[in-house]
Amino acid sequence: MKGVAGSGVKGSGGMAEAVKQTAGAIGYLDFGRASHDKLAISQLPNRLGVFLKVSTEAIQAAAKFDAERVLYTGDPDFYLVLANNDTYAGWPLATATFVLVPKNARDPQKLLDFLYWGYKNGDGVSRELGYVPLTDTMKIGVRKAWSRQYNYKAGM
Repeated sequence: MKGVAGSGVKGSGGMAEAVKQTAGAIGYLDFGRASHDKLAISQLPNRLGVFLKVSTEAIQAAAKFDAERVLYTGDPDFYLVLANNDTYAGWPLATATFVLVPKNARDPQKLLDFLYWGYKNGDGVSRELGYVPLTDTMKIGVRKAWSRQYNYKAGM
């Protein structure tokens, strides 16, 4: 059913292939996959009307804007909506991925130590895999949330 409006494909790889093979096709993929597969990526206007091309910097600008808001309001759940925020340089379709740690976890310290290690050492690998690393502001905010919620002390 290639070329039919609304036709489905399986997974990001299927979407990338369908877009490559179908003249005039439009698909929605994550930044890493679209970049890896060398697909043409459109520019979009953000909430302030600025047309942007997706990039690591534009995604991080959206993330930094909302992370700073969360830091200053002290949101205990670190709730972020990165899409279409009020920052001049932010990509309008950014989203975050979360790790959920149960409040009643037996030993959250070990999991949080692992995640902390990733924050300190994983930016290069994140970029290689097509992901956008957290900004320093976000990392600070997340560690503050861990401290409040789990009494976490980094590196302990």
